Amino acid sequence: PIHNRPTSRASAGFPSSSSPVSRISALLQRTTDRVDRSDDLDDVYHSSARPRSGMSATAALTRNRELIKELSSEHRMFLLDTCDAGTDQTGVRRYVETSLERGARPRMQIIQQFLSSADAMKLAIPSVPALVFDSYDLKPVDAVAIAAAVQTNPSVRLISVASNSSLGDEGASAICEALGEKSKIVTASLARCSLTQKSGHALYSMLSVNRCLVTLQLASNALGDRGAAAIAYALCDGNNEGCRLATLDLSDNRIGEPGGVALANMLRRNWSLTSLSLGWNSLRGAAARGLMAALEENQTLVTF
Repeated sequence: PIHNRPTSRASAGFPSSSSPVSRISALLQRTTDRVDRSDDLDDVYHSSARPRSGMSATAALTRNRELIKELSSEHRMFLLDTCDAGTDQTGVRRYVETSLERGARPRMQIIQQFLSSADAMKLAIPSVPALVFDSYDLKPVDAVAIAAAVQTNPSVRLISVASNSSLGDEGASAICEALGEKSKIVTASLARCSLTQKSGHALYSMLSVNRCLVTLQLASNALGDRGAAAIAYALCDGNNEGCRLATLDLSDNRIGEPGGVALANMLRRNWSLTSLSLGWNSLRGAAARGLMAALEENQTLVTF
């Protein structure tokens, strides 16, 4: 049971006619550093406490309760409000729940990004609803929580997690899952995130079903030949007939001759790409010859 709840919007400090987005924004503006020591949210989240590796169920539950108590009182009030609302299209509720389930602390910076994207959509602001987490020092657990939240926020059209070197293949896999068949995101960046050839499978799986993504930035990783080949195969005509990907940046990815050959073969069978960046890779010999020949056959590529 939840105790000491405000009985109305007005008693919670909001005008009765205010919109959900304005009420959420008001909560953030009034956020302070004080900690509410009541246990109102324990009953909301205790059932989703999941023990991490080497952690007992009791320890996981205790950690979740500690994390909940560290949230500011205004933040906690917002969570109570969204729990009652039944639906949350900002993604905040899902982000916080997933973070707590995995023993991670929700970050206000990330919450603000989700609320800003919802604001842009609700208020018809003439800009693309975007989530930009560049250089946020994100860890894989953060990517998992963000990915879960993205799937409940229908307004987002751009997501960037660039320059988060700790994300790695695990974090990339989570983001790719969020960019699956039902995704409406048109621009995504995983540049400088320490991706290796292991991310090839996740990228292949995503590109094989995604029908909205137009721009994908993967520069300055280490996808290598296997990663490049996986992407190339996914982009061959026939493997995803609804693919709309037009801009792909694979520069500085340790791609050599085998990967270059795979990309050349893809260009002969791809009719969506208009821009492909392959700078700062070791594309010599058969790769260079194959790419030159493919460029003569390809009818859509404008920038290479």
